[in-house]
Amino acid sequence: MKTFFTSVKTKVVLFLMTFALLVVSVSCHGDPVYTDPEVKTLVSDFDANEGVSVDRQGNIYASNFGQFDGATATGSGTTLLKATRRGEVVTYATELGGPVGNAIDSKGNVYVVNFNTKEIIKITQDGSKTVFATIEGYPTGVAIDKFDNVYVSNIGSYALHKVTPEGEVTEFANDTTLGGGVGMDFDSKGNLIVANQITGEIVSIDPEGTISLIVQVPDLGEPGLRIGHCTIINDIIYGTGMSVHKIFSVTLDGEVNFIAGTGEAGFADGPLLEASFDTPNGIAADKRKKILYITEYGNTTLRKIKLY
Repeated sequence: MKTFFTSVKTKVVLFLMTFALLVVSVSCHGDPVYTDPEVKTLVSDFDANEGVSVDRQGNIYASNFGQFDGATATGSGTTLLKATRRGEVVTYATELGGPVGNAIDSKGNVYVVNFNTKEIIKITQDGSKTVFATIEGYPTGVAIDKFDNVYVSNIGSYALHKVTPEGEVTEFANDTTLGGGVGMDFDSKGNLIVANQITGEIVSIDPEGTISLIVQVPDLGEPGLRIGHCTIINDIIYGTGMSVHKIFSVTLDGEVNFIAGTGEAGFADGPLLEASFDTPNGIAADKRKKILYITEYGNTTLRKIKLY
């Protein structure tokens, strides 16, 4: 009998220890906690270097802006690529003109900013393309709210525009902090977060159009190619530091951390601060899986970071 109780006691202790380890290894959202996240290459030959978006199935869409022609202020790229989580790639759309930002609405339609023609192109799931809106200046980034309104940033204007699902264009906000705006995403309260490529400023715009500065991200190099695009997971902003070859995070109250990249242009996977990028630009999140996907100007790759 004594042996029996000793055996039972041992099994109970082992069960409790195992349960405790499971509790430690699971976050409050039910996701596994990865204590040592790494930068990994999802696709090694990836001909896209601009904006990225992720659909509900976890597929990744990335624009190929190509090379910038300063004489004509156009991009040489013409395609939008689609990659699965496993890294299988197809060309999703062709005959674009310097595509930059892209985003996906609730019906699965993809909206792409055609930098060369100043048009927002709508691509339905059957592959058909139509001109959804035309925005003056140099439209760049795009974000879509829960009502399927499309917001368009502009690197050549202080104006940020809103386009209804019916295609009606209005000016949503206008401020000097928006001149140079590219990357955009929404926080949990419906505020539009905009990252300025030229100045390194990140601002929040509430649903009424009121603008407030979150932070000017320090140590991003000289004004110009400071921030590429941005994305948000659990109200943490993640952005690409183009000139410094790093990935950074920003809380909504302005706390900045550089989370990945050595700061030297290169290509190396591995632990976050040992990995290297070359002019990282596009970034988007699979918010359910907590994965960041990143495109680069200097490397023809699609990189990923599983955060936790």
